[in-house]
Order: sequence, then structure tokens, then C-alpha cells
Amino acid sequence: MGKTFIIATGINQYQVFQPLNYAQHDAQAVWDFGVYQAGLSPGQCVLLTDTSGQIEGRSTYPNRETIEGWLDQICGKGGLGGLSVTAADQLWWFFSGYGVSYETHDYLMPIEGDPSDVESTGISMRSLFTRLKQMPTSNILVMLDINRASSIQSGSLLGSQTSQLAREMEIPTLLSCQPGQFCQETSDLRHGLFTAALLEGLRSDQCNTLVQLEEYLGRRLQELSDYHMRPCQQPLMVVPREKVNQAILPLDSPATTAPSESTAIRQPAISKTSNEGTVSGAYRVLQDKSTRKTPQRPMPEEPELQEMHEDAQFWRQLILASAGLAIILIAGVFFRNKDLLISTGDGVSESPQQIESPSEVPLQVVQPPAESAKPPLRSQAEPWERAPAEPPALQPIESPIDPPKPAPTAATEQENRDLLGKARTALGLNQASKYSSAIDMARSIKRGEPLYAEARQDIEFWSRAILDIAVGRAKMGKFNDAIAAAKLVPSDSDSYQSAEDAIALWTVQAQQQRTNQAVLNQAKELIIASQASSYKQAIDLARSIPQGQPNYFAAQKLINQWSNDILAIARSHADKNSLKSAIAAASLVPEDTKAYEQAKGAIATWQERLKQE
Repeated sequence: MGKTFIIATGINQYQVFQPLNYAQHDAQAVWDFGVYQAGLSPGQCVLLTDTSGQIEGRSTYPNRETIEGWLDQICGKGGLGGLSVTAADQLWWFFSGYGVSYETHDYLMPIEGDPSDVESTGISMRSLFTRLKQMPTSNILVMLDINRASSIQSGSLLGSQTSQLAREMEIPTLLSCQPGQFCQETSDLRHGLFTAALLEGLRSDQCNTLVQLEEYLGRRLQELSDYHMRPCQQPLMVVPREKVNQAILPLDSPATTAPSESTAIRQPAISKTSNEGTVSGAYRVLQDKSTRKTPQRPMPEEPELQEMHEDAQFWRQLILASAGLAIILIAGVFFRNKDLLISTGDGVSESPQQIESPSEVPLQVVQPPAESAKPPLRSQAEPWERAPAEPPALQPIESPIDPPKPAPTAATEQENRDLLGKARTALGLNQASKYSSAIDMARSIKRGEPLYAEARQDIEFWSRAILDIAVGRAKMGKFNDAIAAAKLVPSDSDSYQSAEDAIALWTVQAQQQRTNQAVLNQAKELIIASQASSYKQAIDLARSIPQGQPNYFAAQKLINQWSNDILAIARSHADKNSLKSAIAAASLVPEDTKAYEQAKGAIATWQERLKQE
């Protein structure tokens, strides 16, 4: 059998949509399952989230260009680390985020997705399925945990076209809910309900084939919805008849060793939660899974067990060190006062002249090192990211003239870890100023200090986020707001030059916007009610706004509206039997407008009526 590849995308911090809570968490968990439980190489798994790091120098920030680029990369147009999908391989495509149905077409929305411009900013399902269909392999599984924003839904139902495309192209596809339903997520599970049920099924022995997975999800998702008091959510799975017994993961594929600390792609990890009666069942399944005879795929130690092990080791070392320290102190006291302790029978020392005054040589007591608390785990951190508990080391006795020693590195690391944690929690939803404040906090970690590299990575992520927020504002025509955000991109970040170029462009476009808005205002002032020629003058003026400049689409919208008004005036003349006036008015409707064909037909009708008179 061939290899299994996974592309997992999860987006929380959308630029325009209301942010989600656990979409990023969902994608991370699928990535973790592939690497740590299915035994796949990290080189076969791609994670695209708001905060995932670069892979081989390539961005994983989940905008449209990146998502489509990775799909092309891993599927034969460049490969990943020398690997690419072949006919014998399998591909999982997982997405957790927003989806939109627009004019009967379904779209996945990348991080910059804009509900007011779905066609330009979204990833159409048809283009996605066409890409998947053109791959060398037909062994594909699409899993979509897609939320839909109720405020933009009109007419068609999200999922209808997707299921139709899956049937047409014979690509097994799993949707998180039926068309017309909403996906739910809960803080108890820290996942969407669909992804939580999916992970349980994948970790169990009950879902080895697609039909088994479908049956499991249909039952389990209903149970989770009821337990967490959420509206009914039923999955929709489209599987060609000949693939219903297709293995989810090839059982006889060559196993790969779980990644070591040095080779694993360190992505933010899932911190498990416990929920009596619900999540605990998933973990029991996970433990059962680990007992299967797969020695070539070692399961990593659970974070809770790892932490308990570290705690025990830390206290053992502390106790041993304390005992050794006590012995040293006792020995020091003995040798310092041996002349007093070793005395004659009458209690008089044999060498009283050798007793030194305490003021001459002060007794130096070695203070035990302060017990440094273990650095807390970063949010969503894996065992390899924990700082190991160091045994307390005995400090040398310092003479009074020795210079003071610098503070222990561990204390600085703890302070820096707390600082980064504070910066991360201070991030606001789509607020460039919050990202800028977080960058300022991270900058206080200087080169050479612990966590400096991690701080720099965060600064780069946040700088890119600021630029993306600015780009989103510019697409909405808010150029001044976009410029203000782009100016917050730090000058030493990789995004700075792009921000500077964008500011230069948006400055010009902001001026064009003001000029073109003045043109539209002037055109509106030309209009006189019931006078078709005035509407024609306004249309001609609005046409002076060139394509590609701000307000162009607004001008086109007004041109079509005013063309309809001209046609309405012509029809009012016809209703009064003023056919010549009606024909003259209708002739003013521009050819490239939506009303033109109707006006042309009306003119022909009115000319026939004139001939009959």
C-alpha cells in the first residue's frame, strides 16, 4: 500500500466573519491523530491554521493562495520534502471554518473571506473537487466541519451543491451537518461536535471502513448534541457504492516511526479536557487503541501522565538534594566548632587559644536554591515543549568580596514565558492595535534570552496578521483604516516591505476614492425626476470612473439603477399613449446595461403600435 497524506485546515480569527472558537483546535487534533496515532510522518501531514509555523520555508497562514498552493504542492506539482501523492496513496482533506452558499454555489472561506464578495475571496467547491479529481489517486476522503453564518444565507442551502459534486465526481465526502442545519461547537469538548465525534471514531476500533465511520457518526453526533443541549446536528456522508468498504487508513501500509523531538514539525497542540461521561469515553477508546499490536507505531505518553512523571521526578530530586544539603551544613558546623566539641572531661577545651571569635570569621551558611516552580505549559503545548524539571544544584560558598552572580536563567525563562502568554491572551478579535501591543510586549525579550526565537516567531505571525487585517479593510474600500493598520507592521518584520508597498498603493486609491465619490455625488445632483435625459447625463458622468479604481462598482450599480429608471419613464409615457415620447426615452438606455434588452423590445412594440395608428 502507499502512503497517507493529510491536509488539515482550521481558521478561528477571520478578518471579516465573526471569529470561531475551536476550528483551529479541530485541525490541530486531526494533524495530531495522523502523526501520533496513525504513525504518519510529519512530512506527510500539513497543518494550516492562524498560528501554525512555516514548513520548509513555506507559509501555512490559511489564506486562499496558501490553501490552494499547498493542495497543488502536495499533489504532484512540487511535492513536500520530496514526497507527492501517487496513484497508490491516500489523501485526507480536512477543513474547519466558514462555508457560504452563494447563488446555489458552495464556497469554503479562507481567512480573508468576505461575505460581500464571496466569488472573489472564497474557494469554490467546484474548483476544489475538480483539483481533487485530477489527482493521481482516487483514494480521497474529504471531511468538512463547515459553519455557516445565518446572516448571509439566502435561498440555497450550504452543502447541497457540495454533496452533488461529491456524487458527480465520486469523491467520498463527509459533511458535518445536513443542509439547513448549523454546526455546533462547545467549550466542554474544545471542538466542534462533528470533529469531536470524528476523532472518537478514528481512535476507536469501530471505524475501519467508510461505512462503519458513517454509522458511528450518525449515532455519536446525535448523542453529543443531546448531551450538550445543542440543536440536532446530523452528518451527511456521500460515498460511491463501490467505496463503502474502503479502509479509512490502510492497515497493511508500511508503518512509520513516530517523530522524534528533533524531527517533528512542532505545531500548537491540543490540551485535553475532561468531561464526566462524555469526553472520558473518548479517552478510554484512545487507550484501547494504544493496546493494539502496533509496536512500530509507539503512542506518545499522555500529557497528564507525563506531567505526573515529571512531578514525581522533581520531588525525588529535591528531597535527595535537601538531604545532601543538610549533611553539608551539619559537617560545616562540626568542623567550624570542633575545638569546642572535642573537649576534656572537665569541659575545658585542650586548645582554648585556638577558638576564634565569631566576629573574626563569620559562619557562612549555604542557602538552598529557591524552589523554582516548573514553567507552566503553554496553551495547547505538547510534552516536548515542557521545560524539564532541573534538580536543585548546590551553589558554591561565596566570599564577601565576590561580585554578585546574575539571576538564574530559569527565572528569566519563566518571566519570558509569562510575558509571551500575556501577549497572546491580549490579542483582540481583528484589531490591529491589539496585535501591535502584543508585538511590543514580545519585543522586550532580548536576543540571547530564553524564548527569544519563539518571541520572534510570534512577532512574525502577528505582523502578518496585521497586514492581512489591513488588506481586508482595503478590499472593503476602507483605505484610510487599512493604511492605519499597515503602519503598525514593525519595520524589522518580513511583512514590512509588503506593508510599505500596500500603503503607497492605498494612499493613491484613497485619493481616487475621494475624487470618484465627488463625481458620483455630482451625477446624483443632475437627476431631475421624470426627465429621462437627466438620468442619461448622470450615467455619462458616472462612466468617467474607470474600471479598477475605487467606486467603480458603485458607479456601475448606479448606472444600472438609472437605466431602469429611464425605462420606467418610457413606459409611463407609453401608458399615456405618448408612444413617440416613450420611444425617445427608451432610446436613452445604454446598450451595456441590464435594462437594454427590455428597452429594445419595448421600442419595437411601440413602433408597431405607431404603424397601426
